[in-house]
Amino acid sequence: MLNYLKQNLFFAAFVLITSCNFMQEPHYTLTNNRAKVLVMLSPDCPLCKNYTKDISELISAFDDEVAFYGVVSGTYYSILEVDSFLQSYNLPLDIIYDPDFSLSHQLGATITPEVFFIDENNNILYSGLFDNWLGELGRRRQLVTEYYLRDALKAYQTGEPIKIHKTKAIGCFIE
Repeated sequence: MLNYLKQNLFFAAFVLITSCNFMQEPHYTLTNNRAKVLVMLSPDCPLCKNYTKDISELISAFDDEVAFYGVVSGTYYSILEVDSFLQSYNLPLDIIYDPDFSLSHQLGATITPEVFFIDENNNILYSGLFDNWLGELGRRRQLVTEYYLRDALKAYQTGEPIKIHKTKAIGCFIE
């Protein structure tokens, strides 16, 4: 009876340790020592298409200090489809393919185009919307008044505190 209890206790501890998220290794992108912006992308998402110019401008302005990556989660889009999207919008972005959603889950990403600005120590400094162009899904402002990601990048660049750390992403669901 004692051996049976020991075996069951060992098995329960093994299952607990191997199934908990806190034991999961960080995605390789999160292990480098450089600040980075991760943009969750879906080539079919109209908002991803609308923000390609903004992404290109941010890359031009901050690429010396911050690495920019697009993240395509799941297996719905082929490499050819993603490359076609990048070429169509002249988007100079390195793509991270996340077929098992491990990076999306580690970040808590659920929406495209959701952005994550992560410092060199892998702390998320800002996540959410690019700006306040979208008040809600289907409603766009005439004039953008808040540039959340750009402001966070500028604050980081100048050593100022980042004022807004999180906004609620609006867009297409990551599938």
